[in-house]
Amino acid sequence: MAWRVPFALGLLIAPFGIYLRRRLADDNLGAEHHGLSRRMLRELFIGHLRTLLLIALTVMGGTVSIYILNFYMPTYAIHTPGLPMSLSMLLCCSMGSASEFALMCESFPRRVRATGISIAYALAVCVFGGTAQRVATWLIRVTGSKLAPAGYVTLCVLASLVAVSLLRETAKGATD
Repeated sequence: MAWRVPFALGLLIAPFGIYLRRRLADDNLGAEHHGLSRRMLRELFIGHLRTLLLIALTVMGGTVSIYILNFYMPTYAIHTPGLPMSLSMLLCCSMGSASEFALMCESFPRRVRATGISIAYALAVCVFGGTAQRVATWLIRVTGSKLAPAGYVTLCVLASLVAVSLLRETAKGATD
């Protein structure tokens, strides 16, 4: 019965979403095709590969931090200090990432933006987020230090800061 509640809420909010979508102004960029094409992928990987990789590295710091805090730390809290499961999620929180998404949008030209963000984000989440718990456990086993995951998160965040600093500034000119 409880599984039906989210679906019911979704049904209730759907008309509001449809109303908003119909009322929002569109960019009206002309007849540009926004689908996935070989030409667009070629442009993305040849003309914007640097940006694609830097965005993936930018996402890495936040992804590793979130995966360690939200998924690894509760498990660690249960198995290492022996906290009960009901307490293992207290003080483990996620970080906001609105500025990260704005950065991603501003980094790619409009014609490759959606595909570029999708690939960079999926790559970073799969490679870095998907392995974060395994890497943290491995680091503790190899180093013998229970603080090793903190060093891993720190290195990932520093790599993300370097990636952000290497991205081109887009405020002075359009990226299109």
